[in-house]
Amino acid sequence: MPANASTRSNVCQGEAFLGELALGGTRVGTGINTQSILPKKTIAGIAQETAWSFASDNHFEAQGAIDACLETSGALKTVAVSLIKIANDIRWLGSGPRCGLGELRLPRPAGFLHHAGQS
Repeated sequence: MPANASTRSNVCQGEAFLGELALGGTRVGTGINTQSILPKKTIAGIAQETAWSFASDNHFEAQGAIDACLETSGALKTVAVSLIKIANDIRWLGSGPRCGLGELRLPRPAGFLHHAGQS
């Protein structure tokens, strides 16, 4: 992964934060007038079907905030910017002997087809 260790840990933490489900057991998610076991059973069923870890520690907080989504989005954008920089560096280094640095020499892939008129 091109990002540094702190970015990597931020992306990994996003998985835990995004696992907070806002399930209260009713259509609006408050859990009023429902059995308290219903959200836990539902989350366990979802976790079993998807093989992901989910929790519902505070479903009111999960309903009212999108902090986990924003934090994970920021971490993924940081990784994307790192990948773009690497791609631009490779493009610049291999851009040719006349118009760029031409420092990067990559072997032609096997089965590479030539366009008509090119040698």
